[in-house]
Amino acid sequence: MMSPKERLLLIGNFASAWTDTSAKVCEVLAAGFEQAGHVVLTASQRRFRPGRLADMAWTTWHQRQRFDLAIIETFSTAALCWSEICAILARRAGKPVVLVLRGGALPQRYQQSPARLARHFARAQALVSPSGYLADEFSQRGYKVHVIDNPVAVQGLHPRTRTAVSAKLIWARAFDREVYNPEMAVRVVARLREKYPDLRLVMAGPDRGGLAAVKALARSLGVLQNITFAGRLPKADLLDAYNEADILLHTNRIDNMPVSVIEAQAAGLCVVGTAVGGLPWVVRHQADGLLIPSDDDQAMAAAIIDLLESPALAQRLSSQARVRAQAYQWPSVYARWQNLFRSLASHPASVVGAGLNTDG
Repeated sequence: MMSPKERLLLIGNFASAWTDTSAKVCEVLAAGFEQAGHVVLTASQRRFRPGRLADMAWTTWHQRQRFDLAIIETFSTAALCWSEICAILARRAGKPVVLVLRGGALPQRYQQSPARLARHFARAQALVSPSGYLADEFSQRGYKVHVIDNPVAVQGLHPRTRTAVSAKLIWARAFDREVYNPEMAVRVVARLREKYPDLRLVMAGPDRGGLAAVKALARSLGVLQNITFAGRLPKADLLDAYNEADILLHTNRIDNMPVSVIEAQAAGLCVVGTAVGGLPWVVRHQADGLLIPSDDDQAMAAAIIDLLESPALAQRLSSQARVRAQAYQWPSVYARWQNLFRSLASHPASVVGAGLNTDG
């Protein structure tokens, strides 16, 4: 019978070793499970995709005597293939599988390939999502999804409630124009610059093909001098940047449960973000942040003005954001994982649901 201290295999992108940036969620999970007394195997830290896939598959099969439960991250991108392969191997080895659903585009991927995703989900004893967004999306398709928040490591943060905010903004994503929409942040600065000429925006993140276009837009709008392009920041430097800023801009077009937002909440920043994907499950409008429509730079600029002109609003949102972020700290998250482990021990043959709309 499974116990909460069973040996675990975690399959995901353990990438901080070669990205020199924040620990990935799977890395925080692995460290937390180890501290709780679990034996934990992980894969993979390999940088290049073929080697990463080979390492994941090799570990799942050849180390099968060393783990009792496989926890496998599942994305909507090309990474879906290694999730499928590792789940197949784990099941052939007689091991129960938990699929952790990540990526705000998974519902669209399911719509495109329903039979493929249905087969994959059927290999699992449980589905887990870090936000209510994907849980709601897939419950409509006949699946039971356990909501277990992403754990967020807050070491290095210096949380403080903003009793008033200055025009010190930060944006922390990759320069991917299709998904993260960095141009929106630049347009927001352009709208605010006349009223707040000393406004500063730090844009921190790796270039995924969009950086040159973002800089060109900033130059054409006359706000290049108001923006610092910090590049990919190591975790300590990113947390320092959060501590120095007062407002986080989150401009995504697609999202699930962004760790950058939760880190900013834990630091006490006021969050202004697009109401897409799972963000409304992380930020509650007017309660611990402000939400605006996707790609609406006018609405985002207006929300920032509200914060700058209303210290009471800024203080309330900052204070409640810090309270909100406590739910994502490890003791609370691990308690939910323990409940899941106990459920699997009591019902080892449990299934995630038959699924709906699986034609095609």
